[in-house]
Parts: sequence; structure tokens; C-alpha cells
Amino acid sequence: MPKLPIIAAFALFLSCASAQSSNLAFENSSPITLKHLHDTHQIVLTQESQSPGQTPTDLTHIATYTSDPPNIITVSPSGLVTVLTAGETTLTATHGELSISKPIKVASAETTAISFTNDFVPVLSKYGCNGG
Repeated sequence: MPKLPIIAAFALFLSCASAQSSNLAFENSSPITLKHLHDTHQIVLTQESQSPGQTPTDLTHIATYTSDPPNIITVSPSGLVTVLTAGETTLTATHGELSISKPIKVASAETTAISFTNDFVPVLSKYGCNGG
């Protein structure tokens, strides 16, 4: 008869452990489409807990990132995606034994034209150089 309480305790432990299981999630679940060379996108990776009342843990800066094929984008250790060339790739984020993947499409590898209004005026305004 002493085996029954041990089995019950083990079953309770397993049910609690499964309630604590976690998975990885990207902040935005839709696929990423980047349009131009040198475009960037900040990845936000969280670990969601199934326990009620717990907030997700931000793992963006401690996860590792890879892309396949690797020549389309680069990903910094902080999760910043930068375009290298046009094409499609899959970004995979890994933390410990958990991993999650997301498709990324780069529509064009052309550089955008420099615009005085969009590129220079904000810098001049920031430093007070356009006061006249």
C-alpha cells in the first residue's frame, strides 16, 4: 500500500510540471516582408508560460538566431534583422532546447533614393539647424 501515495505524488508532480511548460513566441506572428537593401526589423522573442497570471519573459537578447539560407539576412545578437540581398529565408530563434521559426521575404535588394525631405530635414530639425 505505500506505493499508492508515491504514485499519486508523482502524478501530481507531472500535472504541475505540464502546467509550467513554456514555449517561445515572436511578438508579431505574421511573416516579415522587408522591401529594400539595408532595411531592418527588430525581433522580439518571448517565452510564454501556461501558468495563469504570469507575464511572458523577454528572451530577445539571450536567444541565438540563424537563417536558412544564411546569405539573405543577418541577425544581430540583440535580434535586429538586416537585409543583405533579395530572396526568401527562414529565421530560427533558439533558447535552450526550444526553438521557433519564421519566414522572412526580402522583396528587393535595391537601395532607395536619398530624399532631402525624408532623410535630411529630420536631422536638421533634431539639431536645430533649420530655424531660419
